[in-house]
Amino acid sequence: MANLEIITEKEYPINAKWLIKWGPFVLVFFLIGSFVERKPDEDWSFMLNFSFAVSSLIFLYVVIYRMTIRYRFAHEGIYIKKGVFTTSDKYISYARIQNILVSMEWPDSFLGIADLTIETASKERFTIFGHTNKIVIPGLDCGDAEYIKNFVLERIKENPMIEGQAGL
Repeated sequence: MANLEIITEKEYPINAKWLIKWGPFVLVFFLIGSFVERKPDEDWSFMLNFSFAVSSLIFLYVVIYRMTIRYRFAHEGIYIKKGVFTTSDKYISYARIQNILVSMEWPDSFLGIADLTIETASKERFTIFGHTNKIVIPGLDCGDAEYIKNFVLERIKENPMIEGQAGL
């Protein structure tokens, strides 16, 4: 009998350390905004307050984005939903998956987190919402990302594409 386990973001959450990865970008924006050229008679505090406000909004957006990511690895496929201002839903059956990888950028290795990327066989098209042939779950603990990867590989073996079956 097949394993009936279902994986969701509740059991394997996106680690809060993922937010730290965005800190340097927000800090750079704040510093650039703080040191822009200004007239000698202008008040310095306005630019500091403005750059702090924009930096805070960027960081707040990243925090809310993290909170909106929902995923579910069920028996027949993967469902992911995310978005702040616009919500995108994506479903991928295990039979369509061509590639699955766990990747770590250099800040991720220090933080002990990894991104899980799952790609399908469709042609890669870039839209205003990103790439349409893959889903990325960012900021998982390294062990969790490897576990989910092995879980998906097991499901791919259990759900092979039937000859003549459309990849939709």
